[in-house]
Amino acid sequence: MPPFPTTNTQEADDAVEIYMELGNHIRNLDASTKSFRRQFYAVIAVMIAVCSVSASWAFVGYPKYQRMALIQQENVAWAR
Repeated sequence: MPPFPTTNTQEADDAVEIYMELGNHIRNLDASTKSFRRQFYAVIAVMIAVCSVSASWAFVGYPKYQRMALIQQENVAWAR
């Protein structure tokens, strides 16, 4: 037993027991880091998808509706 025990039990002061606990904490930390990384990549993928849809609407869909509005204005002007 070390001269300054951290707890009042022999098992908790055992070096092997401490290393096992540290190993468990490190494994849990690695698992949570991997989970966070997966969630982060999923959020980035969704953001890229939303941005690409918005960009395609801005460069394709919106000008199409502007052209259709101009054609409609010309049709109305010819009908007068």
